[in-house]
Amino acid sequence: PQWIVADEFTATLDRTLAKVIAFNLGKTARRRGTGLLLATTHDDVAADLQPDLHVRCRLDGVIDVERRDSKKKS
Repeated sequence: PQWIVADEFTATLDRTLAKVIAFNLGKTARRRGTGLLLATTHDDVAADLQPDLHVRCRLDGVIDVERRDSKKKS
């Protein structure tokens, strides 16, 4: 697929398995050229996903946007 859209894709998993799933999902999506639009309340999976764009909507209404240089190899 061109895109995978998922809400709380690791919510019911223990944190170790969630990180493994996130890492492998991110790796597979990059290899296949598939975009990911994922929502989660668990910040620990973001590092394993290695997103090019990470948007964090905080409870105080502040929105943080982080971009990763897509030319760098991970």
